[in-house]
Amino acid sequence: MISPVEAALDSAAKLVVEADIDKPLAPAQMAPLIGYPPPDSLDKHIPKALFERLQAQLTRLKIPVEAVKPMKPFVVGGLLSLSEFSRLGYDMNLGVDAYLITRARDASKPVLELESTEAQMKLMSGMSADLQEAFLENAIVTLESGNTADQVTGMVNAWQVGDTALMQEVVQSVNKGMRLSSALDDVLLHGRHEAMLKKIEGYLAGKEIHFVAVGSLHLVGPRGLLQSLKARGYEINQK
Repeated sequence: MISPVEAALDSAAKLVVEADIDKPLAPAQMAPLIGYPPPDSLDKHIPKALFERLQAQLTRLKIPVEAVKPMKPFVVGGLLSLSEFSRLGYDMNLGVDAYLITRARDASKPVLELESTEAQMKLMSGMSADLQEAFLENAIVTLESGNTADQVTGMVNAWQVGDTALMQEVVQSVNKGMRLSSALDDVLLHGRHEAMLKKIEGYLAGKEIHFVAVGSLHLVGPRGLLQSLKARGYEINQK
């Protein structure tokens, strides 16, 4: 039986995602965004105590410290989270965006981007040193707390039942006490919405149906895309 989501995609002329993961950056483009030029390294950019805490988590996840030393803090923070998700049984290759892109391409539907992989990487790479350090430290704190499994389960459960209030509650619980969480949200989440909204409104003004897929955190809360569209006069229905 086809799900409502699959039926909606099948009825659309085009799929729109945040970034087309089937179009990765070339190594020459990626390298300066995610890493330091030798002989520079991560341990020269973060406090010694934080690097030692990082080493402890790397050891637990069986990641060689030498493998991450060339990487910038935001990359290592993301790597820690993805590695922990993998340890808990989640496979990033089985994500919703990958499934939707494959289904769209199998049906010969064009795949458009609200942003791009390059734009996203430039955004994160361009964060201040303080924000990048906070991003990494928050990832370490989450792992140190031992609550990752409960947090991920809460997020997944809220997503599966479409409970936006619960999703917001879980996010607020995760962010509580985290360093510079509001500033990070402003850059990594809400700060991207205006450009997204401009494209989405362009699709809504056209004659073709566009299926727009974004990460669930972009949808919830008073500054989320749905509330922003509603404030602009669009009717929002959840099915």
